[in-house]
Amino acid sequence: MARKKRFSALQRALNLLRPQGTAGESGQTPDAPAGTRLRYYQDWRKGAREVSYTRVAASNPGKLESTTIELFTIGGTNNKATAKYSKRSGDVVTNIGLSPTALGYGTVAANFLGNYVPAKITVYTGGARSTTSTPSKLTGKPYKGRTQAKTYTLPFGKTSTNPTYGEAAKALIAAAKAASTVVGASCRPEDLIV
Repeated sequence: MARKKRFSALQRALNLLRPQGTAGESGQTPDAPAGTRLRYYQDWRKGAREVSYTRVAASNPGKLESTTIELFTIGGTNNKATAKYSKRSGDVVTNIGLSPTALGYGTVAANFLGNYVPAKITVYTGGARSTTSTPSKLTGKPYKGRTQAKTYTLPFGKTSTNPTYGEAAKALIAAAKAASTVVGASCRPEDLIV
């Protein structure tokens, strides 16, 4: 939906290129003028130009690692579940102001077998602003000064210090923001399907 809104002006421009028939707009859209952003976008929409996104090596998630966390929404004995996170995020836990203990990571075997998505914290680190121009892959429009910020996402669960999602999220965000490299953090609650 966001991408559709983002390029709605270009899509409207393409629609205006269509010849008007007796019963409204009809017929094929002619090609936009060569060398324009509209043509660059049109070629992508028609499938005449392939778009691929490649990650830099430092951005690749690496292998997935596992831990056991305690769920916030289930009490009793069936409250531990396996959660996965990327090695890339796991390698920087202490650099972004967090710790496995604060995240509620454990080694006890999981005993919850339902479908769920664990609560997660995403931490945003600052980065230098690029001085080179980068063209959009969809429109060709040059963008200057993109930041080289990085994000790291980690699952978290209930701890004895923070037994509710709200308490845990508040404590983790405060700890992350105290780290000198962090510019922001946000949390998403767990999603449980039983």
